[in-house]
Amino acid sequence: MRGKWAQGIEPRHFTWVIKDKVAVCERPVGYGSAHRKVRRQEEIIWIRQNNFDFVVSLCSSNQNLHNYEEMGVPFHHVPFSGPLAGPLSLTRSMATIRDHVAAGDKIVVHREQLGERITGLVAAYLLWMELVPNGPQAISITERLFERELGQVARELVAMVDRCDPSSEVPVDAFAHTADEIDDPGHLDFEIKVNDEVRQKSNTEHLIFDIPRLIAYASSFMTLYPGDVIMTGTPEGVAPVAPGDVMHAWIEGVGAMYVPVRAHA
Repeated sequence: MRGKWAQGIEPRHFTWVIKDKVAVCERPVGYGSAHRKVRRQEEIIWIRQNNFDFVVSLCSSNQNLHNYEEMGVPFHHVPFSGPLAGPLSLTRSMATIRDHVAAGDKIVVHREQLGERITGLVAAYLLWMELVPNGPQAISITERLFERELGQVARELVAMVDRCDPSSEVPVDAFAHTADEIDDPGHLDFEIKVNDEVRQKSNTEHLIFDIPRLIAYASSFMTLYPGDVIMTGTPEGVAPVAPGDVMHAWIEGVGAMYVPVRAHA
């Protein structure tokens, strides 16, 4: 691509929430029959050219995440369906944004459309992070940001913050996934690719000690808290990675992450 096309096209409804840190938009990879494939590519190019570190997808489906991978844009998939998912799901979504910001990442967050669920999440995040003193101010600021009135769904999300654990009490990376969303953690496929080459591929059923036994063992001599990580062995395929490599990690029912390897500054 040459000229202005090399810079891409700004995603639809792109809006900064926290300047140069957190933005939201309509799904860059396309929504609806009128969203052409070419524009989809141009919007992802724009994200890449504007040096975003991650795209955070709140979409229920992972259908179009491969578009980011194909174009070298790191992503983090955190499905979020709105108030019906409850305060735990809302906390996980807000904590994901918080953790990326704390890590110094510049992120753009999206669902399929810039609708009530994502505008409500923005207002809830402002309140949860204590960037505003109360719900009405969170709603007012969000309405000014997006130049639209927040409806019932968005307001329900703001009210739900009272049922969420405070940000100061939620550990970093506390919500990789929640137990109620996994039917059987003992039978999950997972895979790691490096530069499109499968390096590791297995299933949790092949663990020497199953997950309940690992948790019980660790709990026998220490107290486990949300966000704690239990390190285990790993399937065959361990090998070095180098700056410029691209890693893609996926686990069934949980999601995927796509991360470029960079030299330590």
